[in-house]
Amino acid sequence: NYTDDYPNAIAFYQKSLAITIPNNFHETTSSNYQNIGTAYDFLGNLGMALSNFNKALEYAYKSKSKETIAYVLTDLGFVHN
Repeated sequence: NYTDDYPNAIAFYQKSLAITIPNNFHETTSSNYQNIGTAYDFLGNLGMALSNFNKALEYAYKSKSKETIAYVLTDLGFVHN
């Protein structure tokens, strides 16, 4: 079961970003931003959700992983529903 503690989840993802960004782990960085965006979406903060999904997309393109790019584009589509 999930706790729905989105602020705490965001804090953990941000700690992970402090490791992934300087080490050029683009795919994991994208995933972190995507998860932060999802948390903000559940909190009803669509502006922050979009901001983080766009950062996720930037890193997805850097990763050159078509699967990662597709996942992020799907989340961006959900926000625009």
